[in-house]
Amino acid sequence: MTSRAFLLALIARSVLAVDLTQATVDAFDRYIAATEETLESRFRGHSFLGPDESPERRQRLKGGALVVQPARASGMIAIKGG
Repeated sequence: MTSRAFLLALIARSVLAVDLTQATVDAFDRYIAATEETLESRFRGHSFLGPDESPERRQRLKGGALVVQPARASGMIAIKGG
């Protein structure tokens, strides 16, 4: 292995190594739990697709618009120290 390839491999390995804080892990777990709770009614057949929840959204889609929204609130979750 050439020194250049070794250096690139070393840099790539260090870029991929990430130590998550417990606060970050806990925030992600809360995010997953909250999203699953929100989607639970969809999984059970109530308003499975987003457009089923809003006539306005359905009309926009029928008009050719691309409609995107977060699964919960603003889609942002505060992470202490993150």
